[in-house]
Amino acid sequence: MGEVVNQKVGITKYLNSDAMQGYLKSVIGSNKEKFVTNLVSAVNQNKALQECSNQSLVSGALVATTLNLSLNSSFGYAYLVPYNKKGSDLKDAQLQIGYKGYIQLALRTGEYQRLNAVPIYKSQFQSWNALTEDLKLNSFDSFDGDEVIGYVAYFRLNNGFEKTMFWSYDKMLNHADKYSQAF
Repeated sequence: MGEVVNQKVGITKYLNSDAMQGYLKSVIGSNKEKFVTNLVSAVNQNKALQECSNQSLVSGALVATTLNLSLNSSFGYAYLVPYNKKGSDLKDAQLQIGYKGYIQLALRTGEYQRLNAVPIYKSQFQSWNALTEDLKLNSFDSFDGDEVIGYVAYFRLNNGFEKTMFWSYDKMLNHADKYSQAF
């Protein structure tokens, strides 16, 4: 019953209630105002999030705040994604960390010497050996109008360990289609 009532209360009013203000102050202290601004902005920019339970919005945003990742979609660090709730007309928001957010978290460890993820273009690609993780590319700098055919992620740790991973565009789409409810 409480969730249905809260669902009808807008997120701003919900966050400004005395009970929620006290809760937020006890949980995140001085970051309370930044948290409220971050969450209200994310919800106002996405109509689907406005259909989510306030509790799920606050829960996801608290995790983002704890990780010091902005929900501002232009940064690409973290997103609140609405999911249909089984057996209900309500939706729940879940936090999903974007690849830039994972990069931020990794860099904060101080263990990474190099870290990057970039698109690979058709005219750039030569070959990919999945066994040796050897990606061969043409060395061009301009890909205006060229088709993205995949994505590569790479990192090297301070201890010398390195890893390269390439996924084709089709593999990415298939993965998203299979595993993402929001895709």
